[in-house]
Amino acid sequence: MTIRIPPRSLAFFATAGLTAVLFTAAAAAPHPQARAVRARKAGADKRFKVEKPKYELEVVLKRSKVLRSRADIRRVAVSDARVTDAILAPPHDVMILGKAVGKSTVTIWVGNKTPKPVVMLVHVIHPDDRVAVRKTEKQ
Repeated sequence: MTIRIPPRSLAFFATAGLTAVLFTAAAAAPHPQARAVRARKAGADKRFKVEKPKYELEVVLKRSKVLRSRADIRRVAVSDARVTDAILAPPHDVMILGKAVGKSTVTIWVGNKTPKPVVMLVHVIHPDDRVAVRKTEKQ
């Protein structure tokens, strides 16, 4: 007994993360087109580069810091809006606000023709923690 799956369904299964397999009474073997779809999916890793945070920024709770760039800033994204907020002041400034204690990633796309992402990890700390750190540094 053979179950046939139309080629269009194979592409759907591959994008959903499922594999389509032809079953026969003798043995189970993957469909050749399913192998091609998996090979294309594996090649997708080479097309994208995962940007890791290159910078770390410390912001005190309920305070802000202004970042100024030499190039134009096109867009800003915040990973956790409960912890930080970013306000774009075109063309060169971004204000980072500390809303709650924690960590968040802020991505800023900088550049005129082809904007490149700059990723930074923002630590929002409590004001009392900042004072305690200063006291230990002075001693």
